[in-house]
Amino acid sequence: MRTTIESQWPELGFYNLASLSNEITEDTSEVGDDLDGLTDLVRDLSQAAQLAATDPTGGLSWLRFTAETHWGDLVNDLISHLNYVIA
Repeated sequence: MRTTIESQWPELGFYNLASLSNEITEDTSEVGDDLDGLTDLVRDLSQAAQLAATDPTGGLSWLRFTAETHWGDLVNDLISHLNYVIA
């Protein structure tokens, strides 16, 4: 999945979380990765859809769980970096 996403948007990937630039130096304390975030979202949504096919309540529960435990920071970081890249 990561390869598919990367082929569509090669400008995304690793970046300095503090500056949002793609420059990662020895002083970079936190690194973000848009491709990893998007891959995680696609995987989680796909799993929810597969589960919902046989257990609709379970699919919704999976969506809620992954949204609460994983997507918050991931989506916020993704939005910040996309705004930087597009600006």
